[in-house]
Amino acid sequence: MAAGQQGQAADPAGQLDDVRGKLDEARKGLGTVERQHAATFEDLRRIEAEQAALETQLQELTGQLASAEDVLAQAEADVTETSLSLDTTREQLVRTQARLDRHRDRFAARARESYKRGGMGLIEAALDLRHSAEFARSLKYVQVVMDADREQVAVVAGLQRQVAGTAQELSDLLVRQAAAERVAAGERDHVAQLVASSQELLASVEAKATERMLVLRQLEQDKVSYQRLVSSLEDESARLEEELRRRAAEEEARRVAAAEAARRVAVANEARRGDSPAADRGGGAAARGNARFHRPSDGRVTSNFGYRTHPIFGTRRLHAGMDFGAPRGAPIYAAEAGVVVSAGRRGGYGIATVIDHGGGLTTLYGHQSSVEVRAGEQVSRGEVIGRVGSTGFSTGPHLHFEVRVSGSPVDPRGYL
Repeated sequence: MAAGQQGQAADPAGQLDDVRGKLDEARKGLGTVERQHAATFEDLRRIEAEQAALETQLQELTGQLASAEDVLAQAEADVTETSLSLDTTREQLVRTQARLDRHRDRFAARARESYKRGGMGLIEAALDLRHSAEFARSLKYVQVVMDADREQVAVVAGLQRQVAGTAQELSDLLVRQAAAERVAAGERDHVAQLVASSQELLASVEAKATERMLVLRQLEQDKVSYQRLVSSLEDESARLEEELRRRAAEEEARRVAAAEAARRVAVANEARRGDSPAADRGGGAAARGNARFHRPSDGRVTSNFGYRTHPIFGTRRLHAGMDFGAPRGAPIYAAEAGVVVSAGRRGGYGIATVIDHGGGLTTLYGHQSSVEVRAGEQVSRGEVIGRVGSTGFSTGPHLHFEVRVSGSPVDPRGYL
């Protein structure tokens, strides 16, 4: 493992920054998933309502189709029955016509016979008889024959008219019923087409509902994953903050102990020389804490410490440092003497350097294009430690400069 990576891994402050950045992104992702989940849920409710309406419509159309098929079946049965009656009437008409033809033939034969006998009809033939009894019988026979013929002619003529009328009525009825059959078939086909269209639309809506349900389930899983991630990062952030407080307290205790020991040594030395104790001069770290820092960049300040809308993520969050606008490759200076804690990649900071100045005071230099120091190296105030760049979450070349006390960011303007 490289020295920079070792320093970064051992630096709780850097880890805390990384965890906080990840926590912000996880919360943003959770919010996005929750909004998508709500929108998908509403979409699914709308689709289910549409599906219920289509099912009701399909049920009604199915009933209409059954009724239309019943009407069509009755029309077809009526046409079949009328066709059979028409065939029977036609057969009866043919038989009656044959009987009429036979009678006409007999009348024609009698007419020819009368003509051959010189125009003398049946009555004249009967008067020609010699005997009165025979005359009477012949006359009665002639009368009976003539009455029978007239009756048969009347019956046949009436039957012929009746058959012709019935045949016409049946023919007209057949035409009307055939037309009714076509109308019923057309209505049946129309309703069947509506049923088929409704079934296709319902299938499409059901498929859409299934797809929305799958998306909803996936979003619910994503939501749970983000919630677990946020909870885990919050726990990790709290752990790192506690570790930084503990380290700062330990460092402060060591500093106080070292200062007290130095004071006692100085008092003892002064006593041995017979001099009065010197005034309290303070420790090196304290002196550095009271002095103003060297300016870390020659560029002008483009963004100060405080809450602002993040230029990349669009969320309102704490800008934990100060930005200096400078061209790529411009020098970056150590604000104060100290020990390099880490120098290398650091999450959203991109390439960054962290310097420990003692007494719980650290500085960070982010978005560098390159570093010129290593972790563990002692640096001097104003020494060039790297070059300006635009690595990490950055919209352009600049230096992001942070000052932290016991791991917590403070406004750098109080030190510059």
